[in-house]
Amino acid sequence: MNKLINKPLVAILASGILLSTIPTGCKKSSNNGSGSAVSASFSSGSFSSQQSQAFYSKSQAAFVIGGYTIVNGDTSVIELDLTSNVTLNTPVTFANGQSVYYYDSKGTFYFSGDVTSGHGSVTITSWDTTHTKLTGTFTGVLPSTTNASDSLVINNGQFNVTYIAEP
Repeated sequence: MNKLINKPLVAILASGILLSTIPTGCKKSSNNGSGSAVSASFSSGSFSSQQSQAFYSKSQAAFVIGGYTIVNGDTSVIELDLTSNVTLNTPVTFANGQSVYYYDSKGTFYFSGDVTSGHGSVTITSWDTTHTKLTGTFTGVLPSTTNASDSLVINNGQFNVTYIAEP
């Protein structure tokens, strides 16, 4: 359970998620009409993705999930980096390798909850390897990386994505 995610792999996959927002624009999420693929309530508002992408690396036993919205040319993203060596319906804390990030493409804000900052947990509630679907919940307090006195409280975070399996 304490296996940490390969950070270079995460950076590559996360870059792919963010860069893919450029050519796709505001295309709808491929979540089969079940609502937003990634959503969360904050102490100051909420997030509901317009589109999402998810990848699973078999060799790293890790998921990278990105949900994003585009408003006035600025892309806001919730990214989850998750280890897959978990027990379904059992919360796994940031200290045990799960990570949640919330940021925008203009660098106005960046909140990070991972093994070194913040606190919270992620629960994988369903993992369908046949149809490559993953669902779960997340909560936490993410400190700001741009303003040391600020943090983001995430309540009722949810994801329901179809992922691409990589070797």
